[in-house]
Amino acid sequence: MIRKIIYVLIAVVFVLAMDQLFNFGSQSATLPSGPTGKLEVRMTASSVNEEITAANITISSVEIYLPNGWRSMELSKSKTFDLVALEGMEETVAFTDLQQGTYTQIRVNISKAEVAVGGKANEVKMTGNKLTFTQNFTITANTTSVILLDLDTERSLNYSDTERIIFKPYIYIWESSTRSSGGFQRTVEAMRIITNNLPNGEVGVPYFTTLVAFGGQRPYIWKTTMGDLPAGLELDRTNGIISGTPTVAGNFGFTIEVKDDAEARNNATIVYRVNIADEGVLQIITGGLPNSRVKDVYHYPLEAIGGMEPYTWTITSNRLPDGLELDASTGVISGIPTRVGDFSFTIKITDNDNPSNSDMQRLEIDIAQEVLAK
Repeated sequence: MIRKIIYVLIAVVFVLAMDQLFNFGSQSATLPSGPTGKLEVRMTASSVNEEITAANITISSVEIYLPNGWRSMELSKSKTFDLVALEGMEETVAFTDLQQGTYTQIRVNISKAEVAVGGKANEVKMTGNKLTFTQNFTITANTTSVILLDLDTERSLNYSDTERIIFKPYIYIWESSTRSSGGFQRTVEAMRIITNNLPNGEVGVPYFTTLVAFGGQRPYIWKTTMGDLPAGLELDRTNGIISGTPTVAGNFGFTIEVKDDAEARNNATIVYRVNIADEGVLQIITGGLPNSRVKDVYHYPLEAIGGMEPYTWTITSNRLPDGLELDASTGVISGIPTRVGDFSFTIKITDNDNPSNSDMQRLEIDIAQEVLAK
């Protein structure tokens, strides 16, 4: 009898122990201790249309995917970000310490958006506001890794109906990390100029475009290192704006350099080509197209100057990405990409003069994998 009681007690203890073990394994436990680095998530904004006078978004959470599930990062003091003020700037959104290793996913939840067009605040409908990005990035001991969320404001906001604005975040991801010599210190990222192409111009027509760089330590200093800008144009050394009114026609090539304010003086360079047409000559001024992702709505108008309107737009070689179409009368490329790939094609514009004038431009669009949204 006593032996049976002992057997029962042993069985009960075993069941309780297994139950505790099972429950412990189902909880969100911290990872084992080991070498750690830091992860910092920042935000910037680009392509802010001058019609948008205010665009504030509120971020309620940023999460990183660990082997045992999602973990929330610590949010910065400010959780609301002004996209208009953020154009060309960077602001920290969230940060955390992580074990050394490779991570694959990060999730951002945008809980609120407030937008004003022409000074008038409007109702905003949000779609796909919880974004999950699948992209490998590495955490190294004693290193601060930075992920920059570059929000394309113009593509994220549909305000064709200003009474009811739709906000669907379109975000590019930039990642970099730098090992510190000892202990943790703030990363100074490798610099890059992310403005890949410049618009063309025409003699007598005002010209304005802004160069955008990422990384390093602000403020930046911009300058031309080889070649010359088209006559009549100037580069502002402090803000990267090229502006003026072209006075001479021609095809101009030049190299732009940007340097930062860090002690090491990080820098980046890029070669541009800009064509300036004679006054009144028909010309496609769109120098490049924004890239996209599968299943994202794409809408981008091609621009031209000179000649006699109305214009007719056609594709003369290769084709647009699957799912996109070119409107022959408006020059708008739109649709929803359905396949990943790098697509290059030639656009032709013809005017209504007699005889007609035409111009052609080679363009590219890169279509990446979709961003999962919930």
